[in-house]
Amino acid sequence: MELYIVRHGIAIDRDDPKCPPDPERYLTEEGIEKTKQVAKGVASLGVTADLLLSSPYLRRNANRRNFCQRP
Repeated sequence: MELYIVRHGIAIDRDDPKCPPDPERYLTEEGIEKTKQVAKGVASLGVTADLLLSSPYLRRNANRRNFCQRP
């Protein structure tokens, strides 16, 4: 068995006055782009997943979208 752990990309800073509560913090544009790059890198290694587990937080959506896309 192989286990890959991927954290979400860069999210809006907690100190930003526009920052929502932690479960609703979203990724910055930079965070979205870096997540896409990581997903492409993992895909280039030929890694596939039988199971994906994720956080219930909003920012996990970008990971899910990028890592679950079919080539």
